[in-house]
Amino acid sequence: MTHAEALPVLPAPHAKALQLLEDQNAEVGELAETVSADPALTTAVLRAANSAASAPVNRVTQADQAIMRIGFDATRRLVAGTVVGTTFKDIRDAGIDADQLWEHLIACAILTDQALRKDSEASGGFAAGMLHDLGRMAMAQADPERYAKVVTLASQGADARSIEIDVFGYDHQEYGQRIAEAWSLPDEIVEAVGDHHEGGRSALARAVRDSRWLSLRVGIGDGLCEASVFPEANLELRREEKLLLSSVGGEEALHNRVSWFRNAVSERPAAA
Repeated sequence: MTHAEALPVLPAPHAKALQLLEDQNAEVGELAETVSADPALTTAVLRAANSAASAPVNRVTQADQAIMRIGFDATRRLVAGTVVGTTFKDIRDAGIDADQLWEHLIACAILTDQALRKDSEASGGFAAGMLHDLGRMAMAQADPERYAKVVTLASQGADARSIEIDVFGYDHQEYGQRIAEAWSLPDEIVEAVGDHHEGGRSALARAVRDSRWLSLRVGIGDGLCEASVFPEANLELRREEKLLLSSVGGEEALHNRVSWFRNAVSERPAAA
C-alpha cells in the first residue's frame, strides 16, 4: 500500500462538524458545542464574528455568541473551510500553490452554493465546492515527492488527471470519493467529489463542474496551473455564467468574498 492509499483520518470534532453541515435539523447549541470542542473551529468563527465585515459592537468570546452574530449558514461554511485547511496543511512540499488552491476552492464553494439556490431539492453546494479537490490535497500531502511530478507536468500543459493515473494508479476524483465515503459525508457530496470534472451524475456534480470553469474564467487558478493555462478559461463567458457571476455581485464582489473567507480561516487578520 502506498502512502496515498492510507486515507486521512479526521479528528472527532471535525468529523462531527462535517456531519452537521447538511443536517437541516441541527440546532445552534449542537453546532456551538461541536465548534467549542476544537480550537481551530472556535478561532475561525470568533475571528469572523469579530471582523470589521461583521460590524461588531462588542467583541464576542464564545462560540454560541459568534454563531448568532454571523449566522448559522456562515458558520457551517467556515466549519467546512477550517476542516479542509487544518487537515491539509502540508501540501506546499508537492509544489502546489496553496494560496491559489484555497482561492479556487472558496470561489467554487460560493458559486456552487449560489447556483443551487434556485433548486429547492439540491443541497450541499458550499461543502461540495469546498471539498471537491479533497483527493488532490490528500495525495499531495501523503506523498509530496510523487505528486510534485504531477504538478511539474501539469504546469507544462499536460492533463493532471492523466498524470495522476500514471503516477498513482488513480486520479484525485476517485481518491477523493473514497475519502468522502470514509468520512461519512452525505451521499450527494460524495458523488459530486467523485464527478466534479464530468458533472454527469447529479445537479450538484454539474454545478461544481460549472463553478470550476467559471472560477478559472475570472482568473483563479487551481493551485497547479495559472488560470490562463486552461484553454477553456479563455473563452467568452456564456450567458448562464454571466448570470451566475452577476448573482454573487460580479467578479470584484466574488474576489472580495473569497478574500474575506480566506482571512477568516487563516492566521491573517480578517479584512473589512
